[in-house]
Amino acid sequence: MDTFRVRAVNGAGKGEPCEVSNPVQAVDRLTSPEIDIDASFKQTHIVRAGGTVRLHIAFRGRPVPVATWTKAGSELGVRTDVQTTETYSTLTIENCTRDDSGKFTLALENNSGTKSITFTVKVLDTPGPSGPITFKDVTRGSITLMWDAPVNDGGSRIRHYIVEKREASRRSWQEVSGKCTRQILRVGDLAEGVPYFFRVIAENEYGPGEPCENVDPIVATEEPAPPKRLDIVDTKAFSSVIIKEPQIEPTADLSGVTNQLITCKAGKISSPTRPEVLSVTATSMAIRWEEPYHDGGSKVMGYWIEKKERNTILWVKENKIPCLECHYRISTLVEGLEYQFRVYAMNAAGISKPSEASRPVMAQNAVGKFSC
Repeated sequence: MDTFRVRAVNGAGKGEPCEVSNPVQAVDRLTSPEIDIDASFKQTHIVRAGGTVRLHIAFRGRPVPVATWTKAGSELGVRTDVQTTETYSTLTIENCTRDDSGKFTLALENNSGTKSITFTVKVLDTPGPSGPITFKDVTRGSITLMWDAPVNDGGSRIRHYIVEKREASRRSWQEVSGKCTRQILRVGDLAEGVPYFFRVIAENEYGPGEPCENVDPIVATEEPAPPKRLDIVDTKAFSSVIIKEPQIEPTADLSGVTNQLITCKAGKISSPTRPEVLSVTATSMAIRWEEPYHDGGSKVMGYWIEKKERNTILWVKENKIPCLECHYRISTLVEGLEYQFRVYAMNAAGISKPSEASRPVMAQNAVGKFSC
């Protein structure tokens, strides 16, 4: 509590004081947190691998705000150092790697309110590992590999992939393809019955990244045929299974053919038609296409879609599982870039050649009516 009094002063001296009737208590003025940054401060920080990121933020507020740093999608790394006082907070990361890329948020809170600011840290490094390797069309002496693009591209576009193989009994790797620009590759000249390991390495302008390797070896051999028709015969003592030849359901009139062996098998499927872009936004496009003219004698089992930016040669697989319809919406596009798309059809015999690429279309919100 404080008490105040006032007295007048002139040439003759000081007068009698006048006191304030009630004591006054000084109360600290409460203010919500405020962040002090100048106009030159950038919210996106780009650093090369091995460099240091330092985010220094000055703030004010009454009472003194509590400062908390967080990283989107993960915990702060063990190399992250945070120093906080009553007027500023600094986050420092030394020897940065690609794993330090992401969005960092500083949140300030006191009794009067909250305030936050988010920064993007981009570490230029080699790519992370590609997605899991899957295998298709395993035949005697050859295998088709498919994989996903790295989750972390190291801050630079993937230029190509390096594919290597090794026999399970050997330790040395042998290069199969040094500049694969797609996320699918057919590997031939494999020894029948020999188990193999494969690995895929993405490469950007900073060099090759971490390899992605299949966990279990795979053998290049013909897949076993499915079991033939089963007849179950029950007896009083036990049940037995008798395997017989399949009963063929005819799809053509062969009544005029005698004494001839006829073999039917699925053939190579033709490509779908050129995809058309139906609708466009700043971050997505919808496309459609027509089914292949020739299905190879086997039902179409699905479609694979690839995309690429107009000025690059690298096609990137879009869907994780086969698309069952003749239309698809592609999301997570970058506004202002032009994209092209192509489609593969798949049947029991394998994957077709790619369709003709769609015409380039820019990802942007439509101003007027869009026409293909």
